[in-house]
Amino acid sequence: MHFNLRGALGIGIPVLLGGAVALGAAALPARATTWQDTALSAFPVQSSTFGGAHLGAANGTDVIGLTGTGVTWSLHGTVPTGVSLSGATISASASAATSTTEIVADATDSAGNAEALEIPVAI
Repeated sequence: MHFNLRGALGIGIPVLLGGAVALGAAALPARATTWQDTALSAFPVQSSTFGGAHLGAANGTDVIGLTGTGVTWSLHGTVPTGVSLSGATISASASAATSTTEIVADATDSAGNAEALEIPVAI
């Protein structure tokens, strides 16, 4: 009988590699259905100067008048039912309540910087 080492290795190595691949695949989960990204990214914070001036709020007749130079106004957070903002005037069309609430009005300058006024009110 003639033994050929090269022929034996040519047959034996693919069999061994196939077994190793099958063993490695069996160790992995059957289905990976969820994953979680734990990456973190950051950027330097830059200080900006608020471009608005003279912010304030004043009582009017059934309204609150907002004042400020170089700003646009918006309401922030949970706004009580019936409370609305038109330009620089906050008004309420709701019935009287027995407790006070807080309205938060944001003043935003042309650069996108914002400051907030917290206004306690009784409707």
